[in-house]
Amino acid sequence: MDVITSRNCPRPADLVEGTTVCIIREGIHAETVADEDGTVSIEHVCTEYRLTPAEYAMLKKGSCSYWTPSLHAVYRRELHRRTDDLYVLAQRMVRDGADKTAWEDYMKALDDWNRAVSAMATGFSTAEPPLPAQPGR
Repeated sequence: MDVITSRNCPRPADLVEGTTVCIIREGIHAETVADEDGTVSIEHVCTEYRLTPAEYAMLKKGSCSYWTPSLHAVYRRELHRRTDDLYVLAQRMVRDGADKTAWEDYMKALDDWNRAVSAMATGFSTAEPPLPAQPGR
């Protein structure tokens, strides 16, 4: 992972997922600068973390040499995505006539799991909470 200070004229995106590099930007702020002719412009300054696709894949799995708020947010977002299909499954089961109470309790447990994942931001934890068991499985 390369870490650089970047200066950009338009405000850059916080995250760019490319085929050869993934860029995560942190601390983006605007600065007014004047060139040698006195022309004033706004530049956006930030710290850029440039990761290879392999490093980015490892980051999303919770493996990183050091954590920052932006790097850890990418990891937690990946964890949150795990529950997307599980919510859909639970809603389909209720719609198809399965035990409504059990599946609604399961969705509440997924909500609790997502709150636990969000709480991992404190201290940059990588101790993933276990996903709740599906009813009847």
